[in-house]
Amino acid sequence: MDQSLHCSLPTAGFGNSVATSLFQLLIASYCGISSPDTWPEDYGEELIETNDVEYDFIIVGAGTAGSVVANRLSRIDQWRVLILEAGGDPPVESEIPTLWPKTLGTKYTWNYSTEPSMDYSTAYKNNTNEWPRGKLLGGSGGVNAMMYISGYGYDEEFRAWDYDNSKGWSWEDVRSYFVKSRSFVDDAGLILNYPNIPLALNNIVLKSGSELGYNLVDQQFRKGITYTFNFDDYKGEGFTYQLATVLNGRRMSTGKTYLAAVRSRTNLKVIKQAHVKKINMKGNHAQSVTFVYKNGDEVTVKAHKEIILSAGALNTPQLLLLSGVGPREHLKKLNIPLKQELPVGHNLQDHIIIPMYFKLKNSKTKLTPGKYQDEEDLLNYIYHRKGPLSSPKESLAALINTNPLSNISFPDIAFFYSQTTKSYINFGLKHGIEPLNVKESDDILKVLVLLIHPLSRGYVELKTTNFEDNPRIVPNYYNISSDLETLVRGLRFQLNFENTIPFLELDGKFVDLNLPDCKSLKIKSDEYLRCYIRSMTTSMSHPVGTTKMGDDLDAVVDHQLKVKGVKGLRVIDNSIIPTTIIPNINAAAAMIGEKGSDLIISDWKQTNKNEL
Repeated sequence: MDQSLHCSLPTAGFGNSVATSLFQLLIASYCGISSPDTWPEDYGEELIETNDVEYDFIIVGAGTAGSVVANRLSRIDQWRVLILEAGGDPPVESEIPTLWPKTLGTKYTWNYSTEPSMDYSTAYKNNTNEWPRGKLLGGSGGVNAMMYISGYGYDEEFRAWDYDNSKGWSWEDVRSYFVKSRSFVDDAGLILNYPNIPLALNNIVLKSGSELGYNLVDQQFRKGITYTFNFDDYKGEGFTYQLATVLNGRRMSTGKTYLAAVRSRTNLKVIKQAHVKKINMKGNHAQSVTFVYKNGDEVTVKAHKEIILSAGALNTPQLLLLSGVGPREHLKKLNIPLKQELPVGHNLQDHIIIPMYFKLKNSKTKLTPGKYQDEEDLLNYIYHRKGPLSSPKESLAALINTNPLSNISFPDIAFFYSQTTKSYINFGLKHGIEPLNVKESDDILKVLVLLIHPLSRGYVELKTTNFEDNPRIVPNYYNISSDLETLVRGLRFQLNFENTIPFLELDGKFVDLNLPDCKSLKIKSDEYLRCYIRSMTTSMSHPVGTTKMGDDLDAVVDHQLKVKGVKGLRVIDNSIIPTTIIPNINAAAAMIGEKGSDLIISDWKQTNKNEL
């Protein structure tokens, strides 16, 4: 036993009783952060024991969209719904807003990475990007940064979803589903609140932005409706405090607010640690799903009505390919029998981010992220769910149009602001790449510069036929050169902050990372910025588009989200997005889950009017 923890105080007995009571209260408060009783029971062992393998609907993936679909379909008592999730209950680190990065790279995520490239991400180890996806109830919505931006009708990319406003996916159509997904219709919806700890450095950013002509956007949040960077009420540029899927210091994923909220429904079964192996088809009809349960048992379950893939933009195409749905030549190389030829895995899009750092020498804020480890802050969170741990720190954002030739004021770059430390800057970078003239005690402003509408397209494909192997991910950043030039303008915009009064007063300077590829270039020149961008390219973890919705030859699903040429199989997740929209995409996943559910219910109402 650690002697530093030994207590030899003399006591008459009452002191020990008080200490024991306090300790028990502490443990109870800690355990209450993520109690097992919060989540649905695992039905796996009972299913195997009773051979209960026939359902009306089988949903693959209990992520943001899948949890919504499970809730909506199970509202109909006559339907038996089974949802298969490869992970389990979220860990305590997922529930505590500030600790979400601690879930990455663990058993609670699919630990994917991109293929190495010499054209981007060259400052990172192995020239790759880590692309973790959620492997737990709530999916990636259970391990993300919890920020919420739904977009709005002014976003020109919605035209690609429904080019002639006749397919049911125009802005006017989907707007109501964004609202529904956060309005608690039938006791389900996303819970949104503003982060409650604006960092002092945010005020510096806001004052600098105002000096450059960009103000804090008016904010309203009432009755579940928001007007800040959300919906068609806002059509300009500026800064805002983002909404977050947080309540009382805890994460509010759809795994909690949709799936766990209806865990008592007897017609809804949830199997955890169920790694789906393939979709089984008879002819062109998807009839059953084979998965491997946590104890190693291989189980096949049958769907009488439909199988719904909600596994996300990486796992959904992987599963389709393993099941024989995809490009003919790719499947032929792997000796996978072709069931339906479709461009599965193509059209991969991602929100590129470029991290920038600014040292503020004279800042007195001292609100460094490491402070959450102080005993006072830990106790404040455990007992009261308040303090630095209770709220995401990435609270301030901006949307800016950097294109002087644009005839509309629609933003092309998003900026996300937070405070960081020197050790964080070094994380993930190659040996020898580190900030110059920066001390661990310095206040550092971290800025993520995000490309809103990338034109470059990548792909996802199989490496092997083993369902347990990671897929090959090739994002193809900058294969359309204008993406690079837009980011140059974005970095240039942020560098202009150095000339504002708030930055000058604090001697705010761009941090030179001593990047090997850029050493010969004049710092802050356009050539340097292009080099910096290619070196520091990383991902916002927003992959979409790999089972594109549409009528064209590049589409995998139609506007009813049915896989083309396959009966009984739909995709309801962000992989159906034709062209990505304004961040963040978790809002889009919930919307797609709501609309996809209505499409299913409408179809089966028409098929069997007496059933519903």
